[in-house]
Amino acid sequence: MILKEKSILANAFFNVLFKLANVLFPVVSSAYVARILLSGGVGRVTAVSNNVSYFIVLATLGIPAYGIREVAKRKNDKARLNKLFSELILINTRLTIASCLIFIIAVFILPIFKQDMLLYLIYGVSIALNFVNIEWFFYGIEEYRFIAIRSIIFKIFSLLLLFLLVHSKSDIYYFAAISVFGTCGNYFSNLFRAKRYIRLTKKSLAIKCHIKPLLFLSLCSISTELYARMDITMLNIMKDVSVVGYYGYSHRVINLLTSFLIAVTNVFLPRLSFYYENDRKKFDELMKFGTVAAIFISLPAAVGLSLISSQFLTVLFGEEFAQAKMILCILTPIVPLKMIGDLVCYQVMICSGGESNLMKSYLFVMVVNFVNNMLLIPQFSAEGAAMASVISEILAFLFVFRYSRQYLNFHIDVRGIFILAVSLFIMSAAIIIINKLALNPFILLVMDVVIGGVLYFAVNYLAQNRILLDVIEQVKMRYKK
Repeated sequence: MILKEKSILANAFFNVLFKLANVLFPVVSSAYVARILLSGGVGRVTAVSNNVSYFIVLATLGIPAYGIREVAKRKNDKARLNKLFSELILINTRLTIASCLIFIIAVFILPIFKQDMLLYLIYGVSIALNFVNIEWFFYGIEEYRFIAIRSIIFKIFSLLLLFLLVHSKSDIYYFAAISVFGTCGNYFSNLFRAKRYIRLTKKSLAIKCHIKPLLFLSLCSISTELYARMDITMLNIMKDVSVVGYYGYSHRVINLLTSFLIAVTNVFLPRLSFYYENDRKKFDELMKFGTVAAIFISLPAAVGLSLISSQFLTVLFGEEFAQAKMILCILTPIVPLKMIGDLVCYQVMICSGGESNLMKSYLFVMVVNFVNNMLLIPQFSAEGAAMASVISEILAFLFVFRYSRQYLNFHIDVRGIFILAVSLFIMSAAIIIINKLALNPFILLVMDVVIGGVLYFAVNYLAQNRILLDVIEQVKMRYKK
């Protein structure tokens, strides 16, 4: 089976479309739900879904990242691909059963779980169905078109159910069920589609060869999830649910923006995995293109979001959530750290087989994040949790980059960085001036985004910023191909 090599530009387009759906639909649903459940109800749902995610991480054991890399390597050998797929499904099924048993025990024993048992049981369905989550397979064979279209269909259906069923605070359980449906519906559609490419087999399955890399990647995933989610868990323990709601929605804005931006470059992982073993020159070219694109896109997004945080929260979630402005401002450095770090740190280490170095870095950062949360949350509440998150992301980037830089063979234009800094200053000055106008928050938000964005791109283009020109040139070349 020889799979035709997909266009990177087409992959990026469909992945951006997929992530755009992942941004727009949650934003619409969050804006709607925030006005109905208010901060208390939002805090309950955020805390429950956050705690359930730990068990999902346990059930996956690093399979998503490992599966993408290994499928990409074997995608043109049907026999090896069938064997790999069957082995990973078997591992995932066993892990899912173990995770479900631990979850059931926790729900009926731990007080923090028992007080919202019904919500936990609803969200627990996503743990039980995790064994049919084969998204990694479609990323590995670069089926981004299918991923995007399928996801949009289920999101539209989930949104319609939300508007039909959720009308009061007591409908919080409907909201939870709809959230689970939107996630698990994708799983089953994946199974039907997978029949076109793959067949399960029982012949000569070798589980042991996957255990070591999966253990390293699982520790990376667990430590990453812990330092990404322990802030909400600790806030839930130390503060009331309203604080969790403010912080959870601020973090959701950051995560949605980051996941949307990373859609441009995370389609590189399958191709980078292939190039790393077969063509290092193309590996370097693709890495440079992705890095300059990540820098050019993520920095204005972070700076702009910090300047429009007040009207952004007001327009999306209502006046009550405007007081989360400072939390959102503190969290904005996470945007460039994650987007740039995903490519030059995480993807490079995955391609090069550096799972052990990722594990060491993330475990250390997880411990630091726990200590920072313990010190900062009691004194600074949600703002302290935001500080701890930013510190953790900085450390994660620095520690992993220390290992990944040996695989990077390109340089960033210094003049381009200077022009970029000037354009950011001009964009920021314009937004600050606009914000002084006594206008409706929605109108201010639109003006900030449009005028600020146009100024940023115009300054870089007029100054012939090599970073922007490289991105445009690469897009043109890949479009022609």
